[in-house]
Amino acid sequence: MEPKNKAERKKTFYSFLLLFFLSTAIIVLLAFSSTRVPVKVNSLLQKQVEVSDHEREFSINFLSQMTSVVSLLDTINATASNNADLIDGQISMGVQKLTILIDMDSVQNKELYRSVVLNLSDLQRAKKQLRKSTEGDGDINSLKRDNENLENKLQDCKDKNDLLTIQLVQASKH
Repeated sequence: MEPKNKAERKKTFYSFLLLFFLSTAIIVLLAFSSTRVPVKVNSLLQKQVEVSDHEREFSINFLSQMTSVVSLLDTINATASNNADLIDGQISMGVQKLTILIDMDSVQNKELYRSVVLNLSDLQRAKKQLRKSTEGDGDINSLKRDNENLENKLQDCKDKNDLLTIQLVQASKH
């Protein structure tokens, strides 16, 4: 007892299997691709985190070296003038180290860091000019005192000269 529509049933069954496997394949393919996208995004985010961590470490290192240069700049005019050249040399070395640090690294904000270094070197130059002008003030005060002393001596000499002239005139009258 075989059914009369055996061929139709087989055809329908094979059509069902084809559609079943096709829809299952689509679902599996979508599930697979949806898990691959987050993996790619995750690796991209990991790279960005690494770059961010590297930038943060660079900033911390730059800040610590910059702080030491700034502290030297703060103390340079407060110390005795015989140490000023030594401290000025240390400041120059610190500025050079910062410049080398910027050039060697691959940070994104190099212009920002370069402008900070440029400001530090400008501040160093200004401090040096301030020291020179302050030293000049001391020299000017010393020269003013010397000038006053010499004017006093000149006045004494003029007084003695006048006195001697008067005595000479009186002696010539007698």
